[in-house]
Amino acid sequence: MMQQENTLFPAHYNDIRQRIFPIGFDILHYANLRFHSDYGLSAWCYLSYLCIIVVSYSLSLRISRRPDVAFVASLLAASAKLFVLQAVSVKNDIPLAAMALAFFLATYELLYEGCGRKRFQWYFLLLTAVYGVSVKTYFVFFIAAFVVCFGWPLWRIWRSDAPDKNPLPGPARAGLVAAALLCALFLAGFAWRTAQDFGSPLGPRETVAAHGNPDGLAGAAYNAFRYGLQLVDIPGEGWRQMAVRFHDAVLGDRAGLGGHMSFAAEFRNPILPLEDFSGFGTPVFLLALAATIGALFHHYDFAFRSALVTLTTFGLMSWFWGWMPWNLRFFSMVLVTTLPALALFLRDLGRWAAALRTVAVISMLGLLYAALGNAHHACIAPDPLTLWGKVEEFPWWVRQSLDRAEHYERQTGVDFHRLGQYGFSGLGLLVAGRNAVVFPHFVMLDKLRWEVAPAQTETPAGLAAGAVVPCQTLQQAADERDLLTVIGQSACLDGKTPFMTSPGLGQTHFYSRDKGLVAASFPRFGSERGAALFACDNVEMPQGVRETSWRWLLGPQAAIAFDLVDRRQMRVFLRLSSPFPSQEVQVSVNGHAMDVLFFAKAGDVVEATLPFTTVAGRNILEFDFKTWQGPSGIHGGRPVAALLQDFVLTPRTGTVNLSAEKLLKTSLPGIEPHADAP
Repeated sequence: MMQQENTLFPAHYNDIRQRIFPIGFDILHYANLRFHSDYGLSAWCYLSYLCIIVVSYSLSLRISRRPDVAFVASLLAASAKLFVLQAVSVKNDIPLAAMALAFFLATYELLYEGCGRKRFQWYFLLLTAVYGVSVKTYFVFFIAAFVVCFGWPLWRIWRSDAPDKNPLPGPARAGLVAAALLCALFLAGFAWRTAQDFGSPLGPRETVAAHGNPDGLAGAAYNAFRYGLQLVDIPGEGWRQMAVRFHDAVLGDRAGLGGHMSFAAEFRNPILPLEDFSGFGTPVFLLALAATIGALFHHYDFAFRSALVTLTTFGLMSWFWGWMPWNLRFFSMVLVTTLPALALFLRDLGRWAAALRTVAVISMLGLLYAALGNAHHACIAPDPLTLWGKVEEFPWWVRQSLDRAEHYERQTGVDFHRLGQYGFSGLGLLVAGRNAVVFPHFVMLDKLRWEVAPAQTETPAGLAAGAVVPCQTLQQAADERDLLTVIGQSACLDGKTPFMTSPGLGQTHFYSRDKGLVAASFPRFGSERGAALFACDNVEMPQGVRETSWRWLLGPQAAIAFDLVDRRQMRVFLRLSSPFPSQEVQVSVNGHAMDVLFFAKAGDVVEATLPFTTVAGRNILEFDFKTWQGPSGIHGGRPVAALLQDFVLTPRTGTVNLSAEKLLKTSLPGIEPHADAP
């Protein structure tokens, strides 16, 4: 959206968060998005995950002086359930965790491995602090806690006259300072513009209030208790019910203090790890909690101060936000601050080799559980292998990667294969609710210049004045835009007829200024409106696990008829399979052969895109088969010849104008080609 409007402050958006959240981390995705691709978007989160593992080993080795302890500590960090889930996501919480952990490593090196003002670590701390705030504003909580707990010893190092062991060259210092100033300038400019537009550098006051803790210190205490229950993170309904009962028993009549949602209604912990509601795993949380408490009574100063950072950051975050069940990802930054204490704890635990090995085994099992069971991005599909009536190829994500249109269809219900056949270009308007998935429309219809607007039914707190499109403007868009896409319902368009509507709940409706544009297809998943535009002979009713997944074509000949009001250059996309080996299918239009499709083996799938010229009036597409089933076959004696899995009819130039009201709604035996056929 920013790219299409050529600004960091887009005027058109469907969610206030798209406008007020800083984009320090999101800007890294620009290299992918500028080419209308979402391949590799999670690479930055995965690199952050690897950074956490490597830095965990490095810092733990320095603290414990034992490679085996450092290995187990890094394995424990790698197995943290939410880290595994975020590593294949695009959320910007795990990068903050990596930066916070690197903060600790740089600080350790300054305190214990040399001093001076010209070392790389000083500039790294400056750059990371500024960039971290530009990624997510709540990094300020970690910086504040860090300054309180480590400010004095770092100040003493800065003021020390001891010689610098590893001075940083002047140009490198200048480059790091310039990068930090650039980040600070961007952050200040973004905050100033947001304050100008909404009255606050954090966004509209209504939005901030809707997410904040309304009850001060009392609310912070209640929220800390709730987050603690969530972080125990035992999957399953049994623990959920137990936690809810314990929550209500402890908080009693004040169960709603500090939050905006009911804990009993919204707290979830599914068996399959789900990023929005997962913690870091029970073993990781319990070990981190025990280590943090132990570090408060330990003589090792670095671990003690780190534990104070952990508790202070946790308290500040519980105080600032109202409780919401999906806020646990914010605490990724808090978990990594427990690593110095965890390294000491594991070093003491390492006196018993069996105990250390047990922690390692539990960590590996937790890593496998999170990676294989990820509800959104599992290595093994949690869905049945038999999907839509056919055995899926393994691994399933290979086919999804190669066919992005199908991948997006599973997410949104929109048949982008079919939509892309129209070749839209020009101006598009996308009207969507707050949590609608809009990005696939940008990627799959990249020749359109999009504007985005919130739905008329949406009243998210603090939307800028004029952000919601008035009804009159929306009605004009249906008549003037090359494509108007409405995700959900819009009462403004009740009198308009969409040329295409996605199936299922949360339907997406498509309108165009070209009133002749219709859904001229038997798509893979069906279209009642599209099916009414054709008359069929020897084409059976839809069959399959999902309605209109496929249709049997019957021998010796099947035909599909449609009417056009004028002569057009068209193309038809076909996907067929045949139960017979050496099957041949001759495809003709209006009596003129276009191609012969050959099936070498039974079950082969053949795709073809065939151009042809239509006539004004009745047009007939015919399929002549070499082989079809006899009376004694397994299909009830029906003369089945081939499966029609997909059929999409589109213009080669312009758009097709079908006169649906003239079509027969029954099979048409003995259809004759039009006399004017070319």
